[in-house]
Amino acid sequence: MKKILKYLAIILIANLSFLFSPPPSEEALTKGYHTYFPLNSYMGITFNGDSYIFVDGAIHPSDLMNQNSFRQARAFYVMAGAALGNSIYYLTTPLHPAIHRYLKERNIFQPGYRLSHAEESTKYFLFYIGYIVLNFIILLFALLLFEKIINALSGNWKNGRWLFAALLFMLASNQETRLFFWTPHQQLLNILTPLLCIHTGLLILSRRINFRKIWMMALVAGLLLLTYGNMLLILPVFLCSYLYIEKKQQSRLAIASLLRATMITIVFFLPMIIWIVWLKSAGVTFYNPELEKYREFVWITDALKSSEGSIFRVFLSHCYHYLLTFGSLIIPLLFLFIAYLIYKQKAEPSPSLRNRLNALMPYTGRLLQFVLIETLIFFWLIGYYADRLTFSVVPVLFCYAALILNLQKLDKKTIYGLILLIILYHFYNVFATPLHFSNPHFYA
Repeated sequence: MKKILKYLAIILIANLSFLFSPPPSEEALTKGYHTYFPLNSYMGITFNGDSYIFVDGAIHPSDLMNQNSFRQARAFYVMAGAALGNSIYYLTTPLHPAIHRYLKERNIFQPGYRLSHAEESTKYFLFYIGYIVLNFIILLFALLLFEKIINALSGNWKNGRWLFAALLFMLASNQETRLFFWTPHQQLLNILTPLLCIHTGLLILSRRINFRKIWMMALVAGLLLLTYGNMLLILPVFLCSYLYIEKKQQSRLAIASLLRATMITIVFFLPMIIWIVWLKSAGVTFYNPELEKYREFVWITDALKSSEGSIFRVFLSHCYHYLLTFGSLIIPLLFLFIAYLIYKQKAEPSPSLRNRLNALMPYTGRLLQFVLIETLIFFWLIGYYADRLTFSVVPVLFCYAALILNLQKLDKKTIYGLILLIILYHFYNVFATPLHFSNPHFYA
C-alpha cells in the first residue's frame, strides 16, 4: 500500500505540473481538436475533442448498441468510464448544486462545442472525473509493471531509490501525459501496452505460469482489446514466447504446440467475437471507424487494388510520413545514449552490453528487441501516423536505459546528475512544445 501511495504521488506531482503549461497554440486547438479551459490566471486544462464522445458514451452506454456507434470497437473502455463515472456521480450527490454553479461560472461543459445533453453538465463533469481516475489507474499499472520488469531482469535496484523514483517520474511526465492525462482518452495506454507486452513475455519465458494461466491471461488481454486496438500487440508476445519455450524444451515444434498456440489466438479474440455476435443478434453491424473511416491496416489492400500510381510509391509515402512522427523518440533515445555512455565509461572491457543483458536472463535482449520491433512495425502498418502513437516505443527505450544503468553500481555524482537531467526533462515537458518534425502529425 505504501508503494502504491508513493507511485500515485509521483503521478499526481508530475501531472499537476501540466496544469501550469501554457495554453496550446491556435493551430493545436484547431488541428488537434482541443479546447482549453482556464482554471485561473496561471492554470488550465486542455480537453481533446474526443473527450466529449467518451463522456457521452459513458453516460449513455446503451448508445453503443446503435448502428455506426463511433466507439463500438472500444466498448470496454467506455464501460469502464461508465462504472467509475456512475460511482462518483452518486457518491457526490449532495455536492451537485455547488458543482453546477461552478461549472456555469467557468463555462465548462456548457451548451456549445460537443455537449449533446446540455442539461447534464454536472453529470458530464463527474463522469469526466471518472475518466481521470481511470488515467490514474492506467499510469499506476504502468509504473508497477516497469518496476516488476526491472527487478525481474536485473534484480533489486542498485542505484538509490531517488534515481529509480526519477525514472518512474519520466513515465509519468512526458508529452503523452501532458496532452492526455487531463482528458478522457486512451492514449495513456500507449505507455502501458508495451510494458504489458514485456511483462507477459517474462511470465511465459520464465515458466512462472502454466498453460491454463496463459489461456486466462489471453482472455483478459482479449478483453483489453475492446479498450484500444494497440492491445493487439500482446498476441504476438503470447504466441512467440509460448512457441519459443516449447521449441526449446522439445528441440522442435510438435503439432500439439501449434494447436495450443491456435487455441491461445481463439481465446484472445473471444471477447471481441462475443461482442460482435451480441451486436449482430440485436440487428447491429459492428462498426470500427479505424478500419472503415481511417482505413487503418486496410490501406495496404487498398493500395494493391488501386490502379492509380505505383504500390512502391504508396509504401514510400507511408514510410516518409511515419518517419515524420519520430520526433517524440529523440529525447528518450538521447537519454538511452547517455545511459550507454555511462555504462561504457565504467564497465569492464568485456563482456559486451548485449551479453551482459542476456546474462540477466537468457532471453532478455531478444524479448525487448521483439517488443520494440513489433511495436514499430505495428504502427507503420496502421497507416495513420501521429507522434502520440509512435510514442509507444518510448517505454521500451526507458526499460533499456534502466537495465543498462542497473548493470553496475553508480557513484553519487552520476546519480545526482541523472536526477537533475530528469528534472530538467520534466520542466521541458511542462513549458516547451514537445520536439516534433511535422505539425500535422503532431496535432493529429
